Amino acid sequence: MDDLRSALREKKVRYLTVTRLESGGLEVRFRDAAERDKGREVVRRQLPELGLVDGQKGDEHFLLARLTEQSMTEKRKFALDQNIVALRNRVNELGVAEPVIQQQGIDRIVVQLPGVQDTAKAKEILGRTATLEIMLVDEEHDLTSALSGHVPAGSKLYKDRRGRPILLRSR
Repeated sequence: MDDLRSALREKKVRYLTVTRLESGGLEVRFRDAAERDKGREVVRRQLPELGLVDGQKGDEHFLLARLTEQSMTEKRKFALDQNIVALRNRVNELGVAEPVIQQQGIDRIVVQLPGVQDTAKAKEILGRTATLEIMLVDEEHDLTSALSGHVPAGSKLYKDRRGRPILLRSR
């Protein structure tokens, strides 16, 4: 939705609303057919992975935008490949000598861990949710003072990849 809105705004195409459809896809409403046509060209150029269908309800003109079948297939494959990489990294934590991690069909991954006795631990490691946190560096406060135990409110002390201390904002 954000990409679609940004593309239209950037090219100064006037639209009324962009809404997500329950059936999947997006609906972009326009005041007139001319704006819809301009919008269609912008979306076709900047978001080629979307298939477009024109429509009209009374005086309102709209575009229905959905990912093409090819784009959906590519995104599924990319997600599956990413999951296989993540599983391989997690299996390394278990120390299994010759694990088998392979795609089965279009939407399944088979994981075989020969010799693993603690299946509960394996399931916990393989099934945990990944998280990503983004924090800004706190350049307003002194790192030396934070290292001596006086971490300012709204900041946290962390270590970077090389083990060096770094002061980050909590938010």
